[in-house]
Amino acid sequence: MHLGHHRHFGDFHRPSAGNSSRLDNCCHLCYTDDAFARYQVTFKEGIIMRMTRQRRRILNLLEASERPKSAEMIHQELAGESLDLSTVYRTLDTFFEEGLISKSSLKNASYYYLRRKEHHHYMICLSCHKMIEIDCHISDIESEIAADHHFDISHHDMTIYGYCQDCQ
Repeated sequence: MHLGHHRHFGDFHRPSAGNSSRLDNCCHLCYTDDAFARYQVTFKEGIIMRMTRQRRRILNLLEASERPKSAEMIHQELAGESLDLSTVYRTLDTFFEEGLISKSSLKNASYYYLRRKEHHHYMICLSCHKMIEIDCHISDIESEIAADHHFDISHHDMTIYGYCQDCQ
């Protein structure tokens, strides 16, 4: 959807000179086209969420991350943003409730990642907490499972727990 512009709610706004579709430093209302597309879909489903500066920063961080992050990791990475840890938790809870992110839990921590069209699954080591991305083959049989159980599947998440080669 990149048209040389990026969006605010309800209008177009030009990025600053030399800025691409990554708009982390543009203004407090802006976010990337990809993130906007997810929010646009969310709005169509009747969910309205105000995009605050803090929410935008957290969303952009998750979008740029290759691995799931805990609330503490997000808080630490955004330390210069004057963002309380409680705000990070509330934002992550809101994003999760609205279906924008997924989470996996390990011991007393939850790890969050952006729900994308091409979703990701992980193996997590119970000893060192290393996270290894794995291919998902559930999608191949999802329609058969849905038909067998008369179930309308919206999405799935999978995390496998065990011990990595270094910790065995």
